[in-house]
Amino acid sequence: MQSTDRGYFQRRSFDEIMAAMRADCSEAMISHVKLAELHLTRCIGSELVPTDECVDCTLKNICDNA
Repeated sequence: MQSTDRGYFQRRSFDEIMAAMRADCSEAMISHVKLAELHLTRCIGSELVPTDECVDCTLKNICDNA
């Protein structure tokens, strides 16, 4: 993976969480949550160790508990 991948996955995961919160029905919310989880999994796996991007990441608490 490239060094820009982690930032991409962070943004996509955050965007999907926001979309889940705005969803009009439970089916849409579930789909957005699943996409957020997939992007977050890719973000966590994009590097073997946390980087500087992880320090200020909005999703850091989720990663720490994964």
